[in-house]
Amino acid sequence: MSDINKDDDIYNPDFIKSVEEGREEYKRGECTTISIEDLWK
Repeated sequence: MSDINKDDDIYNPDFIKSVEEGREEYKRGECTTISIEDLWK
């Protein structure tokens, strides 16, 4: 994982929070994953 530079203009704390929440949901099994092959059915 790369380091987050909070002084960088493109740093968006809301986006980072959303990504971190998504990772936690994935770890808890609270998400649905779809294979690439299933996307084209």
